[in-house]
Amino acid sequence: MNELLSQFTLVGNFIISEKNSNMLHFDYLVKGKFLTKNEGRVYIITQEKNGDLDILKVGKSSAKKGVASTISGYYSALGGTPSQNRYCMHEMILNKIKDGYTIKFYVKYAESIKTTLKGFFTEKEIMVPIDMTYSERLFIEDYKTIYGKFPEWNFQENGKTLPIDLVESFGKFIMDKKNKK
Repeated sequence: MNELLSQFTLVGNFIISEKNSNMLHFDYLVKGKFLTKNEGRVYIITQEKNGDLDILKVGKSSAKKGVASTISGYYSALGGTPSQNRYCMHEMILNKIKDGYTIKFYVKYAESIKTTLKGFFTEKEIMVPIDMTYSERLFIEDYKTIYGKFPEWNFQENGKTLPIDLVESFGKFIMDKKNKK
């Protein structure tokens, strides 16, 4: 499994907040501009326990503010009004950590490409981040070729829905937030 991750950079680990055991934080192992590069990226979330490493999710992002922005969507999901998917992913990460797993986040950036864009009467050469949809698909398909299945948390590719208990919990979470307003 480690050889599959050799082209990725380990960004850090999700950890349980010291202030609130239902909240996550992230322990960054890299710092600086690497975290905020505005480049397309593929990321991998893994679980590790007793030396066993498994890929849970392969995803992609081109969100501005870099991989730090991508990661924050997972650990800050209970603040504000998260999407159902982000809420459920937050809860699944939290549950894995409570079960003794280390949950790690890896990233692979793709450098922007130089292209010429044409307007009505002007031309401009700019750097454009790559849409990582196709790269993500390749990693997911390669994973399936090796293991005969998609990563566990790639629900769409697996033709599965999010766990029903988490979907119901999300509904209650949203109702509770609305009732507090």
